[in-house]
Amino acid sequence: MREKNIDDYRREFYQVYHREILPKLEVFERTRKSKFGQLLFYEITVASVLAVLLMSSGYIRGLYYEIACVLLVLALIIIPYFMNKNFVKMLKKECMHSLTKVFGEVEWANDQQFITDTELVKSELFSTYNRRGSDDSFKGKYNGVNFVISETKLVNQTGSGKNRRRRTIFKGIIINFESNKTIRNKTIITTKWDMHTARMSKWMFFSSILPLFAYIYLFPELKILLIAVAALAIIAIFIFFSKGNGEALDEVNLEDPVFEKKFNVYSSDQVESRYLITTAFMERFNNLNTAFGAKKAKCSFFDNTIMFAISTHKNLFEIGNLFMRLDDPNRITEFFNEIASILILVDYFKLDEHIKL
Repeated sequence: MREKNIDDYRREFYQVYHREILPKLEVFERTRKSKFGQLLFYEITVASVLAVLLMSSGYIRGLYYEIACVLLVLALIIIPYFMNKNFVKMLKKECMHSLTKVFGEVEWANDQQFITDTELVKSELFSTYNRRGSDDSFKGKYNGVNFVISETKLVNQTGSGKNRRRRTIFKGIIINFESNKTIRNKTIITTKWDMHTARMSKWMFFSSILPLFAYIYLFPELKILLIAVAALAIIAIFIFFSKGNGEALDEVNLEDPVFEKKFNVYSSDQVESRYLITTAFMERFNNLNTAFGAKKAKCSFFDNTIMFAISTHKNLFEIGNLFMRLDDPNRITEFFNEIASILILVDYFKLDEHIKL
């Protein structure tokens, strides 16, 4: 029996859309108009109160006045955000199952993590993070290959209160596929100068103690203290490098100057890495940035898995919102193309061809 291709899924998708989804969207369109009217009423009311306060600034002063103005401005921003978020969540809950069942055994979830933190750490594609958020996530099987798609944001938060700092480590989509080749070791591909990978974060940690040696020279009276601090830092770095997977990854030099100009490749096995990263793979991976409109793409081969991490600030997998008509055919076409552009990676990288090394 012939396996379906993307064109087959496209035809089925639009059949389901017209048969099952469009009638639902017509109902939701009336709901959308009603909620949008409520939103306009709330916004006009809040804006009117704010305008009255601002015009009364010559007569009213003090802390409570300033707090009231700030709260009203925040309300103008927060009310549309949460009303739209709740509407989108309700819309997806009603329609997403019907849309994704076209692609076969696909499960959709909102705010659920189908990819574990253990897998993310094992991939070594991301530096240290302690906050993780997921929007749309999918898992299923396409042409016999199990896959997981997760719209993810990783953040490293330090400090608290006024000293709290949030640094975005990654924002985009993470894709897991079963590999078509047996992977015994680990190989990773990263965009040049991507500082948010496990490898680069370790070197940044190492470089942070280098100034200590300069201080030893500049302040000889503090020599003993600085040497002690440097020694403790080196011990900490040793522990930091030793924990985790414990695999030493060496840089791999490939015979493709165009690819090497954009990406770094590291592997624990030089021979296996060259079996995995063929000329055809390099060409296809190089095109990922263009296909997803992303500036950065990275990949990790480990545990018979290929993980792609594609950075993008675009909000993907949306089928409508409070501020646009729900029966707009361009929106549903864009949704299909976003799903298809990821599933086509199976065909694109020939992941359904099980080849042993």
